[in-house]
Amino acid sequence: MELSDIIEEISVIEPTLGEVKQAIKRLKNGKAPGTDSIAAELLRANIEFSATKIHQLLGKVWTFENIPEPWKQGLIITVQSCLSSSYKTEAV
Repeated sequence: MELSDIIEEISVIEPTLGEVKQAIKRLKNGKAPGTDSIAAELLRANIEFSATKIHQLLGKVWTFENIPEPWKQGLIITVQSCLSSSYKTEAV
């Protein structure tokens, strides 16, 4: 597959409220929250409210084409596997 084919497949339309709800539903339980400290379980506690607020926020980012600086940051940690003595690096 050519790079130009991949670029054509990338959607450039603003995410819908339904897509935001689906994304929240697909989040895995029991995972550590990111740098925002918001766990998936918290978002799912009131999915209508969470999805609406996130959709509004994404709409503003989409309209102004400006990604907030904190969204560009992440936390990378090394975690020891509980099944062996090996370590793996995870982005949070």
